[in-house]
Amino acid sequence: MNLKISRTADKWIGRLFCKIIGCFIKNSDVNLEPTSILIIKLWAVGESVLTLPMIEAVKKKYPNTKITILARNRNKAVYEGQPFIDDIIVLELNNIFSITKRFKQFDLAIDCEPYLNISAIIGTFLAKKTIGFSHGSRAALYTAKIHYNDQQHVVKTYCDLATIINVHAQPTKLVPLMYSKTDEETINNMIKIQGIKTQHTLIGICPTTAETSKDRKWPIENYVRVIDQLTTKNNNVILIGTKNDEEELEQLRNMCHQKNAVHNFAGKTTLKQLFALIKKCTLFISNDTGPMHIAAAQGVKTIGIFGPNLPIRFGPYGKGNISLYEKQYCSPCINVHKGEFPACFNQIKGKCLKEIPPQKVMEAVKKCMQE
Repeated sequence: MNLKISRTADKWIGRLFCKIIGCFIKNSDVNLEPTSILIIKLWAVGESVLTLPMIEAVKKKYPNTKITILARNRNKAVYEGQPFIDDIIVLELNNIFSITKRFKQFDLAIDCEPYLNISAIIGTFLAKKTIGFSHGSRAALYTAKIHYNDQQHVVKTYCDLATIINVHAQPTKLVPLMYSKTDEETINNMIKIQGIKTQHTLIGICPTTAETSKDRKWPIENYVRVIDQLTTKNNNVILIGTKNDEEELEQLRNMCHQKNAVHNFAGKTTLKQLFALIKKCTLFISNDTGPMHIAAAQGVKTIGIFGPNLPIRFGPYGKGNISLYEKQYCSPCINVHKGEFPACFNQIKGKCLKEIPPQKVMEAVKKCMQE
């Protein structure tokens, strides 16, 4: 289904369902020792990465509790292989019927979606009690709820959800993402085919964004100027993106002075293979998008370039990572937790990103490499 149609349906039809179902929900205490917990995260690879510290802390507090994730095909790889996750349920059209058989199967559901109504409805159906954020119509469905603090990092905001069950986590870094030996071998072969030698330092760059956030793209010509300064006989740059970004990134590569040292990996890897590829980088430079969080999780020094969104909420999490941001009168213009994604209305479109020059990025590169 078209993304815009899905969001509209969730906003209006989902809101109506929430109001109806909410009439039968009463606030009550949550069992502090649930035997089974369902974590719901249906959207956004980057935000899925940011839920892992909270989930790990819950499992540490309740080691005998079964932790199950409800995800989609597009983000399930984030959760696969994690030792603190016991099971993953994939929500897609072809298995909705089998999921309906799990009515009230879980003691507790923790809804990690910041604004979707459908996630609250599903949580209420599958679990005896449900935890979520306190804003929006869907809040009526939650047994207990937490205020969404939009003046702190989302990692901490997800951890706030777990305080309802007496889990008080203060993570200083993200959880590394898992991949198989086969994934790593596949990436090693790709690197070899691209002509990248083992002595080369790999610098990852993600000049793209998700299909829902095109206004977060730093100008391509700025990336070219940065890449031209980074590519040397010892440094190779790898470009990250989806299959839909392949042509655009190839054009970017052809604009670079030393394009033989620039390699286009757009659409060439699975998500798990991307985890392995980014892990091999010494440095990662990115727009405000999923691969930025993947890099931070893999322990790679990460520079995030921000415009419409606030780095205090979504910056690359962890010591030594850098967020570049030039606040405007209209900043921030998006509020992810409220489902607000307006098009840029600044008189100079994209001014917030255009105000960040390539030299600022190079200064951040120098700082990262010195630490």
